[in-house]
Amino acid sequence: MSATYYELKDEELHNGLTQKEFHLIFQPILNLSSDTFESLEVFIRWSHPVLGVLPPGLFFNRISGAGLQTDLTDYILVEAINACIQNLQEERNWGVNINLSIEEMRNTRTLQIITRAGKHLPEPDKVCLEISPNLLTAYPRYAKLDSFNFDSDPQAQEVAYLKSAGEELTPYLDAGVTLALDSFSSVAGAINRAGILGMHAVKISKSVLEKDYITEGNYLKECSKQAKQAGVTLIAVGVDNAGLLKHVLKSDINYAQGLLLSAPATLAQLEKADTAEYLEAKRTLVMLSKSETKLRETANTLALERKTQSAKHEMTGQNNRVSPNNRPLAGAKPVFGKKTR
Repeated sequence: MSATYYELKDEELHNGLTQKEFHLIFQPILNLSSDTFESLEVFIRWSHPVLGVLPPGLFFNRISGAGLQTDLTDYILVEAINACIQNLQEERNWGVNINLSIEEMRNTRTLQIITRAGKHLPEPDKVCLEISPNLLTAYPRYAKLDSFNFDSDPQAQEVAYLKSAGEELTPYLDAGVTLALDSFSSVAGAINRAGILGMHAVKISKSVLEKDYITEGNYLKECSKQAKQAGVTLIAVGVDNAGLLKHVLKSDINYAQGLLLSAPATLAQLEKADTAEYLEAKRTLVMLSKSETKLRETANTLALERKTQSAKHEMTGQNNRVSPNNRPLAGAKPVFGKKTR
C-alpha cells in the first residue's frame, strides 16, 4: 500500500514510539584531507508494520499534530548520543550530527539531555547540534517583542538578534557540545554570525554549491578563507557527483557529505564500510586533472610552434606557400575555450 494514500492514525504513531519501530540511520561526513569519516549525520526512519520503512517527510507533520514531537526528539537525541558513545568505546573516532529546530532547541528537555550527555561523554564535542538558520531570523516572532527597537537601523536589529541567539546558545556551549549553523543561503553571512555566536561550523547547502560550480565561481573559495580567519569549519552538503567533489576540493573545503561519498546506512553497516568509493572518485579526479594539464601543455606547445613558423615565413617572404610543417594535425581539435570538468 502506498504511504501517499494512507492516513496515519495517532494510535499508530504512539505504538510506533512505544514499540521502538523508529530507528536511526547515519550519513558520514568525510574529512577530505585524511580520507576518513569525521562524523555521522543522524536521520530518522519509521519501520511501519504495513507500509514498510518511511522517511520523515511522510510522518513528521503528523507527529507534530499528534503532540509527539518532543517524545520523538528525545528518542533521536538519546539514540544518537548512545551511538556516539559506542563509537568512542570501540575506538572509532566518529561523532554524531543532530538536526534541531528552534522549538526543539528551546525545549528544556532537550537541554537536559544534552547537559547529561556533556557530563558523561568522554568527548562531548563529538556531539554536534545543527541549528536551523531560522535561529537568526525568527526572533521578532518568538522573542519578547518589547526588547527590540524596530525603528532602529538594520545593523542595530542584527545586533539584537545575535544577542538573543547567543543567550539561548550559551547553555549548549557550556555543555561542551559542538554547534553548527545548518544550510544557509548566504554562506559569508552565516560564517560571520557563527563566528560572533561562538558556533563551530557552517553547512553549505547543495543549491549554493551547485550554483558556484555551474558558474565556475570563486565565491566558496573566498568563503573558505573567511571561515579559516573566523575559526569556523565549512561542510559541503549534497556532494552527489564527481564535478561537485572537484569543486569542493578546489574551494579548499575540507569536509563534505553526499551520495557520492557515502549513502545513509545503519551503524552496523558503516562499521564494515570504508571510503573506497570516495577514494576511487578522488583518484579519477586526479587523473582527469593530470590529463587536462597535459592537453593544455600540448596545445600551448603547438600554438607556440605555429607562431614561430609563421614569423619565419614572414621574414622569408614565403607566406603564400603552404609548408608541410605548417599543416594542421589530422583530427586535431581546438582545446582552448573548451570547458573540461
